[in-house]
Amino acid sequence: MQPDSTATSGDLLSPVVDAVHGVLPFSRAVIEHLVLTALVVLVLWAVRLAVLKGVDRRVEDVRVRYQWRKTTQYVAVVLGAILMLNVWLAELGSLATFFGLLGAGLAIALKDPLLNIAAWVFILWRRPVAPGDRVSIRGLTGDVIDQRLFAFTLLEVGTRTGAGQSTGRIIHVPNGWVFGDAVTNHTGAFAYVWHEIPVVVTFESDWRAAKALLLEIAAEKVGQLS
Repeated sequence: MQPDSTATSGDLLSPVVDAVHGVLPFSRAVIEHLVLTALVVLVLWAVRLAVLKGVDRRVEDVRVRYQWRKTTQYVAVVLGAILMLNVWLAELGSLATFFGLLGAGLAIALKDPLLNIAAWVFILWRRPVAPGDRVSIRGLTGDVIDQRLFAFTLLEVGTRTGAGQSTGRIIHVPNGWVFGDAVTNHTGAFAYVWHEIPVVVTFESDWRAAKALLLEIAAEKVGQLS
């Protein structure tokens, strides 16, 4: 015969539950749920921290580290939500009915947030934008510096002068915009931003010599880009 895992875990947590029960004015069942919830959060936090420390020791690429941090955060949140639902809703006879009614209400009341979440999944899957990319959407242009569940963050760059210098402003763009608007990625296929520098050459000047001089300066300063 195998030991009852529920009884075993309950026996292990009994001292903690008894101690907390003497402090908080809640029933013993609620205290058990609270203790299990805290245990889930603590374990997930410790596992994520250990994984990130291992990644930091082995990976030097900042982008890869960022992706690991985001991925482990999302995985921890999803696992935590599933485990907490299992703890707090174990007494429900039919979770399907509960989630069906809850989902119908949320779909109506939270249309825009749900659209942003769906767009977030699309962004992670298709990657129309990624941290470090310079993108334009709805007349806004900037460098992507963060991605979150409901929005991605741009460090705005100025476009009026054509120089593309940072304005210092932070723009939070709802993820749902990628479904209804065209997204221009300036650096997705090429690591540099194209910029034209006008050079005035008079009719009396030797344009061939000017061209050779400019190419020589460009090769000296930036090297071969293509």
